[in-house]
Amino acid sequence: MLHLLIPFVLIWPVLALAAEASPLRRYRGTPARELLAMAFCFIAYFIVWIALHRLGRGLTGSEPAAIIASTVLSLLAVTPLLALGYKIFGSSESLRPENKCSPAAPAPFRRAAPAACRGRVDGDVNAVNITL
Repeated sequence: MLHLLIPFVLIWPVLALAAEASPLRRYRGTPARELLAMAFCFIAYFIVWIALHRLGRGLTGSEPAAIIASTVLSLLAVTPLLALGYKIFGSSESLRPENKCSPAAPAPFRRAAPAACRGRVDGDVNAVNITL
């Protein structure tokens, strides 16, 4: 049971980074749905870790190597598992494509506006698009 302490301790900072410092922030729903998505990610993480640990222990025969390899590989799977949790439990409105002219993501992740949106102020329904 002690060998589960390493992945249990290491998931918290990785889960926090995956939830807060990635573009997944825009897929959030209500706080209850977000909690369900994180619980799904946590449970799926340990299922992946246990499967990789058993596979690694069978292939290498070494307990420390199996723990290290399964922890690293399962920590790499946290972000996709959290995205899957948001898609399963997230708000359906947050998964719909947003208005192409409104910036949905924070500034570092924002893409350039499409040509049809240049010169348009967000929320201005009567804006005239001038293309050269």
